[in-house]
Amino acid sequence: MRIAVKIELSEAQRKQLKTWATGRTIPVRLAERAKMILLAAQGKTDKEIGADLAIWRGTVARWRAGALAL
Repeated sequence: MRIAVKIELSEAQRKQLKTWATGRTIPVRLAERAKMILLAAQGKTDKEIGADLAIWRGTVARWRAGALAL
């Protein structure tokens, strides 16, 4: 079984992602991506995040990899 790498966020990054995740005027896709990254930073697996947000696990893995590249 592959273990997903935990994402480390600065306080400023975490604050911005929380704003996007809960914003009412933010596009749905951006809010969903922010939620994925926040849950990944909490140590959740791609499978758990996918189940929590009702999205495909592969989508979560792709966004985790993108967040790590930043």
